[in-house]
Amino acid sequence: MNLRLWPAAKRSAVALEEGQRILIGPVTLGKANLPPDSDVRLFVNQLKRALHTIECRELGSAATEVRFGPFADTYEGHRVLWIEADRLLAQYPAHEELHELLRAVRERGPAVNVTLSYPQRGAPNDRRAPR
Repeated sequence: MNLRLWPAAKRSAVALEEGQRILIGPVTLGKANLPPDSDVRLFVNQLKRALHTIECRELGSAATEVRFGPFADTYEGHRVLWIEADRLLAQYPAHEELHELLRAVRERGPAVNVTLSYPQRGAPNDRRAPR
């Protein structure tokens, strides 16, 4: 399936071939914040994706594409994970994988522009209940 992004001014004059779709709306990077009551597996998966990004950036773009092929993360911008790390550590004290992933992202991430940050209430991607 081919995807084409068109500016808002051209929306009314778009001709599509069969099987094509138009994506309308703001183009964004990243994911919305996970609500604090989310399952721990969702946080672990988010941290695994961040660690994959860290590994790709540590290897460099050429080596990353050789090693990971189509799964290479070649985005070069700053990546922020909106995770309340201290709350997760306190909430899941026996979850070794979570602790190891948080430690790895905290230690290795900043060197390659991947950071953990506390979610801010009222941010556009904040799905937490209002206070």
